[in-house]
Amino acid sequence: MVKVKSEIDFLQELQDQETTKTLQANYDFWAFSKIDEHLDNLFIPYINDAAERRFFPDFIFWLQKGDTQIICFIDPKGTKISDYQHKADAYKLFKDKIFNPKNDPYFKIKVVLKFYGDKNRVPEKYRDYWIQKGKLNDFFLTLKD
Repeated sequence: MVKVKSEIDFLQELQDQETTKTLQANYDFWAFSKIDEHLDNLFIPYINDAAERRFFPDFIFWLQKGDTQIICFIDPKGTKISDYQHKADAYKLFKDKIFNPKNDPYFKIKVVLKFYGDKNRVPEKYRDYWIQKGKLNDFFLTLKD
């Protein structure tokens, strides 16, 4: 059950017909799921105040186009944006890297982390990590390239 406004806004935009059409037309396969931090052991480690923490993004997408699979974590944020900087800094360690499974060196895996919300409320150096609310369709169009 989703009760957080930023997550509801995200899901409503995802259900928009144009966004769904974009996903169906531009990817060979796509699926997504809500991550439950109490049930799923799927997290991104990061450091905050010299302590190791676990970041549980709210949603995960699996997108495939040809021989490339994109694992995309999206974490909607409301108007009280906080604590995303350390998470974005941890993501920089593997941003733009392509991973190849040992059993199929021609298959590529790309991992993406994005926050969703009002990207105009964040400092310039972090804006690339954000999907502007209302622009989810555009994000999925550019992600495949």
